[in-house]
Amino acid sequence: MNNITDFTYLGQMMFSQELKKALEAARQDEARFLSLKEELERKNHHVMHALAESSQLRNQVSTLENINKQQQGSSPVVIFINFCFIQG
Repeated sequence: MNNITDFTYLGQMMFSQELKKALEAARQDEARFLSLKEELERKNHHVMHALAESSQLRNQVSTLENINKQQQGSSPVVIFINFCFIQG
């Protein structure tokens, strides 16, 4: 082989190695991305669940406040029974 052919072959080998490195890095990046995406979806699910629970608790507090206003002076037993009824 002559020097030009050797140089071209060496250049192709180097390019091939660099391409393999880039492809492996892209695969690793894709795996990290998918892992982060799954984690984000799990956290989003937990946030949505927490928001629903928070909304439910706010509604219960509001209902209890309304009952409390309506029953000013009622016995604690009546208030407790109403609370238990709301809890279902």
